[in-house]
Amino acid sequence: MLIGNSILVPVGDDEILALIVIAPAGISRLHNQEIKSMRYRMKQLFAPALLLAAGPMLSRAATTYYIPNGLTTGEEFQLVFLADNDYYSVTSSNIATYNTDVTDDAESSGSMVKSMTVALGIQWKAIVSTGAESAATNIGTSTVPIYNLYGQVVANGTAGLWSGSLVNAIQYSEDGYLTQAWTYTGTNSNGSIDVGYALGDTNVQAGDTYDTDYNWVAGGPALASDEGFFFAISPVLIVTGPKTVALAPLVTTPEPSSGMLAGIGLALVGIGAVRRHDYHKSRSRS
Repeated sequence: MLIGNSILVPVGDDEILALIVIAPAGISRLHNQEIKSMRYRMKQLFAPALLLAAGPMLSRAATTYYIPNGLTTGEEFQLVFLADNDYYSVTSSNIATYNTDVTDDAESSGSMVKSMTVALGIQWKAIVSTGAESAATNIGTSTVPIYNLYGQVVANGTAGLWSGSLVNAIQYSEDGYLTQAWTYTGTNSNGSIDVGYALGDTNVQAGDTYDTDYNWVAGGPALASDEGFFFAISPVLIVTGPKTVALAPLVTTPEPSSGMLAGIGLALVGIGAVRRHDYHKSRSRS
């Protein structure tokens, strides 16, 4: 099934229904509670029609993989979405708390990425900063395209994410809704900690799901006493077939073995001995 610019591969259970209900584009800035209320009403209104329209797409199988359209076997990518299945507290200074929150969100009922998250053991990262760790450090670095859940490229690698200009806004939640909302980040536009406005502080820097300039991540402070939403990003994934993806292997620089170090040491000793021999030869000739 083609959803926007993405392929939803129907090899999963009944998670497909919730993908298709999308809030109307161009909505004005709303309070997060109003957004949730509007989405609930839309789901109640359109769910019966979607069941009829989806038809055989709702067949049961093992896992639903979300693959941006046009990607082929061997290509790598990341996914990013608005985690808004629940209202999350922003008072903790432990960044692992927020990574757990967004992973739980990805596994929530109706999530487009639920079954692949469970099947692959994906650990999503929150794009947030605490006073101790920046968002850039938390999510790591990559050079692969980052897609929203409508299949649009948001940024080309993490450098693009922190460039102050996104290709497309994140704007889609875990269940495929086009949603405008303030989103807690605690982060400057370059991915660094917004000191004094990080998660765990009294006031927290926030961004907007609809923005593509620096305001997507650093649009202004909000009270930490309010609960809210986060942006979530996946690790690097790789397309392994027409209907499957996997976690991409980590690229690491191998540490030299003890044997290799010993060999290097012997070589250096040999070079030193030759140089001393040549030195003594030159002294005896003079």
